[in-house]
Amino acid sequence: MTPPRRSRPTPAPRRRHVAGTRKRPDPAPARPEPVAEEPVAEETEVVAPPVIDSAPRPRAKHAEPEPEPTAEPDASPDPEPESEAEAESEAPAEERPWWQLPALLTAVAVVFAALAVWFAAQAATERAESGVDNRALVDTGVTTEVAGQITTAVQSVFSLDYADMGKAERVAKDVLTGKAVEQYDTLFAEVRKLAPEQKIVLTTTTRQVGVKSIEGDRALVLVFADQHVERTADGRREDVPVQVTLTTERADGRWRISDIVLR
Repeated sequence: MTPPRRSRPTPAPRRRHVAGTRKRPDPAPARPEPVAEEPVAEETEVVAPPVIDSAPRPRAKHAEPEPEPTAEPDASPDPEPESEAEAESEAPAEERPWWQLPALLTAVAVVFAALAVWFAAQAATERAESGVDNRALVDTGVTTEVAGQITTAVQSVFSLDYADMGKAERVAKDVLTGKAVEQYDTLFAEVRKLAPEQKIVLTTTTRQVGVKSIEGDRALVLVFADQHVERTADGRREDVPVQVTLTTERADGRWRISDIVLR
């Protein structure tokens, strides 16, 4: 048996298109181009390291005005106040005001004037008590002679230089007499011992010499002096005021010291 034939479908007739009559399709709407978005910076927190005694920095934010820094209370403990001793040691030494020097000179002048008055009063008292005329008040020539020679003697005999110890001994023999020789040896025994070792230089300068009384060939003299001691071995220096009453005697036209009394 012969299988039946399959019938082929009849193709549809083609539609003729006239030129110019074909409708063009509407253009597809343009797709919007993607706009690149600006990256937004993430908020970052900037923390400054802790600094002692300073205010913290403000946090930096994008596109925001920087806020004014505000001081925060200092958490560190208050420094302890310096002690008075440290404050005094750090304080610079103040210079002596210029007006103190004239005041000091005036005070010295007043002291010397008071000494002169005291010398005169003492002489008048001794004259009234003894009933003997005091030549120191009436004989200015002899008074000046005694004061001049004793001034030179005191400055020489009470000075000493370790480099020339023999000079002091020669001066002592020349200006001292009687028991003053032994008194001088006792006073200067320790100085003579230490002078070569410590290299001592002793300089005596008289400030005031007053002749209290003159009776015959004897005169009583009051001396105010300054002794400057310098130890060249260690550079130390010291000034020492001295007050001494001297009994003097005239022999061979010269006034020598016969008695020494320290005041």
